[in-house]
Amino acid sequence: MGSRKIARVALLATAAALWCRCTSDTTTSSADSVYVPVYYDWTVGYDPLYDPLDPFYYSDPYWTFALSAGRPSASTTPPAQFDDLHTVSDQVTKLNQALAPVFGALKQLAAGSSTDAGNGVRQFGPADLPSGSPFATFRLRVKTVNDTRRAWLLDAKAVGASDAAYKAVAAGTLGDLVQDHRGSGTLVVGFSNLHDVNPASFTATGRAIVAAAQAMNQAKAVLTRLRDFSPDGVAPPVSGVLAGDRTSDGVSHVRVVNDTDVVTGSATERVADRIAWKPKSGGRGYAIVSGGDVDAGKYLLARSCWASKDQLVFRDWRACDSSRRPSDCLADASAVVRVDVGTDPSVCTGPEPALPESAAAADGPTESAPVIPPALPDDMPLQLPP
Repeated sequence: MGSRKIARVALLATAAALWCRCTSDTTTSSADSVYVPVYYDWTVGYDPLYDPLDPFYYSDPYWTFALSAGRPSASTTPPAQFDDLHTVSDQVTKLNQALAPVFGALKQLAAGSSTDAGNGVRQFGPADLPSGSPFATFRLRVKTVNDTRRAWLLDAKAVGASDAAYKAVAAGTLGDLVQDHRGSGTLVVGFSNLHDVNPASFTATGRAIVAAAQAMNQAKAVLTRLRDFSPDGVAPPVSGVLAGDRTSDGVSHVRVVNDTDVVTGSATERVADRIAWKPKSGGRGYAIVSGGDVDAGKYLLARSCWASKDQLVFRDWRACDSSRRPSDCLADASAVVRVDVGTDPSVCTGPEPALPESAAAADGPTESAPVIPPALPDDMPLQLPP
């Protein structure tokens, strides 16, 4: 079996709000300001798989690839090596590292004063960031579209370069905004543009398009489309869509679908992971493996649970007919083909993810999403939205 060839990407989100200070004066201060909410860290935060950090975690690359027809499929033997929880955790780190400089710049700029840039636009900065050891000069422009919607654009240039060198690195809109961080909107991050500004300090390339929504009690949902994303400019670029949610009880749900060689043979399988996780409580997951070297007309279904990120307490595998719903196959004890760890699934106490209606389902928000984000665009321009 070949090595697990997956894209090291994922989506982690905390959906906190950044309140930019803007007034009709030429400059503003914290003493007399009107708050313009701009969500700055929907896509950067903590890895929930490492207790006791914040559990708000989104990671669902469901890749838009087609499994090749005509490959020999002759196995219902589960993968010999399968470590989906650590794979998901590693994916989070890669994308988080790429996003952190952009959202860190947004947060620092919006905490300062603004000037009138004309045509209803307020400008924050420029500023060399991060403070102390800057790798770029950033400026943020924010425009009020209406009472509940704001548009923004983040530019960057090399430290000391002329203003003609500015490149747009992120842009977005937010709407239905209230001060307890509820709202929804879309944004785009141009990793390649920031890479061009300082290749040594910012290695990621590609783009990320995000649609997110947050309701009351910290309930959130995020979709992210990656376009030709490479975390370091060396790893092969990937394109796909990420999704996840956190419910008001603090449980994170993620769905990760990868084009991966996990079953014995030369072909590549489609692996769809669904994981529910709560810090200090552990979690459960289901993995659906199909195509590639899996028997035609079959899929493999793994049921797993963890007491912590390092403690798998139960896992079994089923071979299911493609026509069967995963929940029906799960209820059929005769479909079990192997038990890897443990003897009794009743030891699993963490939250449980929802199973899809079909093994092929991998679209849209996660099945448990408590709020629906805006439609995810195919792409967005790196410019101040109208």
